[in-house]
Amino acid sequence: MRHMRRVCGSFVVSILLCVAGSAFAQGIPAPAAMTPGDLIDGDTFYVMFVTSTTHPGNLATAADYDAAVNAAAQSSGFYGTDDSSLTGQWRAFIGHDDGTNRADVVGGAAPIYRIDGTRLANNRADLLDNTIAATVSVTQQGGAPGSVFVWTGMNATGATSYGLGAIDQSRYGQSNFTDTTWLDGGGITPNGQNYHVYAVSPLLRVGAPAAAAQVTPVPVMSPWGAAALVAALAGVVGWRRRSATRS
Repeated sequence: MRHMRRVCGSFVVSILLCVAGSAFAQGIPAPAAMTPGDLIDGDTFYVMFVTSTTHPGNLATAADYDAAVNAAAQSSGFYGTDDSSLTGQWRAFIGHDDGTNRADVVGGAAPIYRIDGTRLANNRADLLDNTIAATVSVTQQGGAPGSVFVWTGMNATGATSYGLGAIDQSRYGQSNFTDTTWLDGGGITPNGQNYHVYAVSPLLRVGAPAAAAQVTPVPVMSPWGAAALVAALAGVVGWRRRSATRS
């Protein structure tokens, strides 16, 4: 009996996780001001900007850089970076010597755009193949700071190389280049200096949740239906047990 209950309970949890996972995979609804003009409702994408603020390359953890880019995002509503749905969701596009590599934020086949709607790359592989389609040279405030040094702690493939943090020197990029220099400026430099940082959004979605016509739904039992099934199975098991006892 206990075994049957455990099995049924696991079945219900699996259903709920699948439902929740499907909703999460669709991405966060993008602010209108951040939505590229060449996408349609239901499309997903990422956004990058270079911070208008500068920071040392020896902050203790990757989370410190995440906090820095989120503070920058919240400082301006020009492209909707301060939208409440994105509070705390931005990540610094860096490799850190604490073992964190934020290149893993970008995944799958979704394209990556600059904050002003200019496409940088068609997908993750395209972003990290030694060249991008445009420079990451627009800040959260809409400004174009020109060619500035940007802490990355990554080589051109997005792998951590001389990561930011406790070591004395780290790798940097330059925001006004589209070749490998955007991510890997060709060398390392003492990381006590203040440079800019690239920020990357979570997966975003254009418009409202995708319509049923765009995605063929797979029939899934509701949580209430699953609970009823569990109760029915438990009743059957109990009945069989009582029958066996009477026999």
